[in-house]
Amino acid sequence: MYENFTHKRPAAFKINDHKLIEVKTWQDVLVKTSEILMSIDGKKFISFENSSEMNGKKKKYFSRKSSDLRKAGNIDGKIFIEMNQSGNAIRNLIVKMLKKYGFKINGYKVYFRADYSNINE
Repeated sequence: MYENFTHKRPAAFKINDHKLIEVKTWQDVLVKTSEILMSIDGKKFISFENSSEMNGKKKKYFSRKSSDLRKAGNIDGKIFIEMNQSGNAIRNLIVKMLKKYGFKINGYKVYFRADYSNINE
């Protein structure tokens, strides 16, 4: 989870012993990871809205109102998450969320569909 995700496209991810979840975009990774965490402890997830360490310095990543966010992703109809982020920003946010839930970061695996890193060098 600490590698550079620039120019890489996700295919699937896995949290600990959960089944493999297929995705097409980094936004899918963020929303589906958030839905899993919400199903584990919804109160904790909703508390991210008012947590300064879970939000950016200038903008929020979590809100109950979609209008507070630039591109809002709906998480179980209870909270919205900012989707207008790079792959690396999404990775950083997921790492923060996993730590809040007490998960080990090495238990979260992302599988890539494509890696365009060499093309862009």
